[in-house]
Amino acid sequence: MNKDEIKERETEILTFIYENKISLIRHIEGLFFGTYSRARNYLSALEDKGLLDSTSFKHFGGEKIYFMSYQGIQHLKSLGIDAARYKINEKELAHDAGVLDLLVYFMRHEKAVNFTTDYRLRRIRKKENGTYRIPDFIFTDRDNKSGFVEYQLADKPKDIIRGYINDYLSYYPSGFAKYFIVRPGKERLYHSLLSEMNVENFHVGTFDLEKGLVLYSGKSPILSGPGEMISPEAK
Repeated sequence: MNKDEIKERETEILTFIYENKISLIRHIEGLFFGTYSRARNYLSALEDKGLLDSTSFKHFGGEKIYFMSYQGIQHLKSLGIDAARYKINEKELAHDAGVLDLLVYFMRHEKAVNFTTDYRLRRIRKKENGTYRIPDFIFTDRDNKSGFVEYQLADKPKDIIRGYINDYLSYYPSGFAKYFIVRPGKERLYHSLLSEMNVENFHVGTFDLEKGLVLYSGKSPILSGPGEMISPEAK
C-alpha cells in the first residue's frame, strides 16, 4: 500500500468503529484483514497512537473491546467526518457485538457486498425527519437484492414487536429480505407474528459463532455450519 491507501484504510477502520460504537478484534479481522494476528496488531497500533481506547468485558472472556478515544474523534472531525463523543453502555455491549458478528457472517456467507449500519441509518432518518424505528443494518448482495437484519436479545411484548415490524414494513419495500435474529426460544413467537401480519420474504432464526445462522421453518430449525450459506429457498 502507498501512503494514501494506508491513510484511507485507517480512516475506514476508525469510521467503522465509530459508527458501531465498539469492535472486537474478530470483527476487524473478518471485514478488513485475513488473519486475527494482523487485526490485533493493527488495532494495538491505533491504540498506541492514541486514536483508540480499549477495555475488557466478562461477556467476551476478557477479550479487548476497542472504541474511539477523544483524540480519535478529533482526528475524524479533522478529516471532515461528522463525529461526536459518545459513551459505551455496558448493558448494550452483548447486543452491539452480536450485531457485528452477524454483519461479518452476512458478508462472508450470505453474499452481502455492502451494508449500512444503525448509526448511518439514524442519520439518514434524521435528515428525512423520520421517527420510525430502524433495524440494526441493511445490506445488498451480489445479485443486487437488498435486505435488513434485526438482532433482538430482549424479551418484548407482542404489541411492541408488531410496532417494530410495522415501522420496518412502512419504510422498506416488500422486495427486501427481512431477517429477525432472536434469542433461542423466541423463534416460534416471531415466526407466528410475521405470518399473521402477512409479511413477505421473512426469515426468523438464531445465531452464534459456533453454529452460525440457524433459520426457523415454522416447524423445526434449519441447521447449517458456519461455513455454509443458508439461502432463502431453504426455508
